This record gives sequence, structure tokens and C-alpha cells, in this order.
Amino acid sequence: MLFEESLCKIRKAAGGVCCYLMHTIAMVNGTYLKSGYMHLTENLHMMKEYPCEFEKVFTEMLSENHVGAIKGKVYELIRMTRDFLMKRVIKDEGSPSEPNFEDLAMW
Repeated sequence: MLFEESLCKIRKAAGGVCCYLMHTIAMVNGTYLKSGYMHLTENLHMMKEYPCEFEKVFTEMLSENHVGAIKGKVYELIRMTRDFLMKRVIKDEGSPSEPNFEDLAMW
């Protein structure tokens, strides 16, 4: 998505990123996306916990018509999800001081 300039390809990539973010939020809630890829906001409403502005920014992203604006909204959704995860990290004596999101990013 980072290097795409085509609006069509950006929309497709943004949808894929949002789907991965929703899968992550669902896992934190101990569930999965029950309504599938095309009903992400419906899935979100079924969850106990999720980033409070996620639906608003997601909806704004869907109505954007400029490549840069879509990328900006996706980065905002990634940041929100990361902050959401950071609040739920359980600190152990043996765990690193900062969580490593590398595996999540690879996924």
C-alpha cells in the first residue's frame, strides 16, 4: 500500500489492512469475524472491546477519494489498534520492557 498510487489498488490494500486489524481486535476479544470481510462494522459492534474511534475513522476512510487521504486514515487505524493492544499487554518479570509488534506486522 505504501507505494501504490492507483485509487483502486489503494482501496483494495486499505481493505486488506483493515481486515487484518479487525482480526487482531477480534482475537483480543476471544472471538473471530463472524459476518465476514464485507461486514466489518457489524463485526465490530459484536465485540466487547475495540478502539473507540475505529468505526468513525474506518467509515471516513471508505468515503475518501484521494490516495493520500486513504493512506492517512489507514495509518490512523493502525495507530489506534496498536494503542489498543498496548493497553492490554501483561507485563511479566521475564518479558521485554516494550512489546514487539514485529510478528503482528509479519502476519
